[in-house]
Formats: sequence, C-alpha cells, structure tokens
Amino acid sequence: AASDVYRRQSIGSITSGTVVISTISGSIDIGSMQALANVGTTSGSIRVGNASGDGEYKSVSGSVEVAYKDVTGDITAGSTSGRIKLTLPSLLSFELKANSVSGRIDVPFKGSNLDGGKHAVYGTVGNSPQVRVSLRTISGRIEVLPGAQQHNTLCTEPFPGVLFSRNAGLCCAARCDRFDAKREEVFHERS
Repeated sequence: AASDVYRRQSIGSITSGTVVISTISGSIDIGSMQALANVGTTSGSIRVGNASGDGEYKSVSGSVEVAYKDVTGDITAGSTSGRIKLTLPSLLSFELKANSVSGRIDVPFKGSNLDGGKHAVYGTVGNSPQVRVSLRTISGRIEVLPGAQQHNTLCTEPFPGVLFSRNAGLCCAARCDRFDAKREEVFHERS
C-alpha cells in the first residue's frame, strides 16, 4: 500500500534475483538478504544483516549499515547525513573508493594497498580485486570492516535471535550459541 512508504520496514529474510525497497520517511531493517539489492530511504536508516550478493544503498538522512557474508558484485552506498558501516568477508579482494566530507574513514583490512587521508581513501584490498566498493557521505563516518564469521554470539538488537559478529557490529550467518572473548572460542551447544 502507498502508506507503507512512510513507516519503518522490517523484513526477516529476502531471497530474490533482484530486490528494490524504498521508503520516503522510515527506516529499513532486513535480517538476511540474498539478492541484487537496490535499497533507499529519504529519511531513515538502512540496516541489512547476513547479506549475499551485491547492491546499492542510499539514505539522504540516516545511516547505512550492511553486513555481507558473500559478495558477488559491486557495492555502492551513500548518505548525505549519516554514517556508512560496511562489513565484508575478511578474505574478499576488492577495489575501494571512499569519501566523507566531514567524517573519518576506517578500513582495518589486512593486505590493504590504500592511499588517501582522513576524508578520502582509495586503492585495493587483497590480490586481484574482482569487485568495486564505492562509499560516499557528506556528514558521517565511513567504516569498512572485515567480518568475523567465527566470533559470534546471539543478537538482541537490531535483529533478535540472529547472530551477532563482535567485530562486524551487525548480525551475520554463522551459527553458534555464545562466544568466549577471553579465549576466542565459539561454543556450539545446540542440538
């Protein structure tokens, strides 16, 4: 219905070839998604956990947080006023262009060949990059983080019952019951 574009959109799981989701005034929360995605909101945040595929994410006034477990193509994210937090598989090789007019950019990947400074970072992560990652925000921080697929514990927010990656800051796909940070052990207690 037309009125849905003015409310928060929470979606548990999406599996599709292509998915287009947009709101005028409302946040978008997706627990897991396997698709070529085009997700946008004029006023609200975008949160996607446990993503597979590629996509484009845009918010005029709000943050963009996407956690990928598998990347199959290029990723673009932008926000006029809000931070961008993108979690990618730790072994992914990619080309990166990230710009923030008034925010810091952090890319703590090993094997990075990145140039730039506080507000613009470009270059490659890994060997022989197969995908491009383009991120831009006017007012907000940009973080591109390696996923920690084996260091997880149960989420309470933003997706209850889904698993949380302590390094990624968003939910991800690995299935474990709890994580002992001191010993860096994952406990599988489910039958």
